Amino acid sequence: MKRLIILGMCLMAGASTFAQGFFDFSTTSGNTASATGIIKDASGTPLTGGTFFAQVWGASVNNPGTFVAESSIYVFSQNSGFPANFAGQILNTQTQQSPDIPVGGNMFYVVNAWNATAGSTWLQALGSTTPGAQRGSSGVASIANLADNLNPGPPNANGWLSFNLTAVAVPEPSTIVLGALGLVGLFLRRRT
Repeated sequence: MKRLIILGMCLMAGASTFAQGFFDFSTTSGNTASATGIIKDASGTPLTGGTFFAQVWGASVNNPGTFVAESSIYVFSQNSGFPANFAGQILNTQTQQSPDIPVGGNMFYVVNAWNATAGSTWLQALGSTTPGAQRGSSGVASIANLADNLNPGPPNANGWLSFNLTAVAVPEPSTIVLGALGLVGLFLRRRT
């Protein structure tokens, strides 16, 4: 019996080392609006409504090229019913479980935001060339000691600074036509 208890404790200890850490994705503190962590569209208006999205991407090392999705997608329509000074902020604390960073681990992260015209996911937004598409990212921030979601409470991913989305550059049709005419001219000149 003693051996079974020791074996069970060892298995539990081993499993707990692979536990995934938790963090809160929010820019507010209770009912207080934040002065930082406000996301604005390309015209400088704080994001509201169901056509804008945000998501935390991060990793255990500070290398944005290795960052992966660390949170679910936040839809800014969740801001309805709050005063106007809450626009552009992540509200209603969203507790998230990191898919790859253990309890007690540190996470470097960015907040990515985009509009529905750019796509329904961040990867779609990155590749979008659709007119009207907007996307942007915060600078890299960090969270120390991801929690086990029980005790102590998860740390808050609110260390990032405000940023604006930028409109996706789409070439004007006249630019494409001029480029094609230039290629035709080079081709004709080469043949003579």
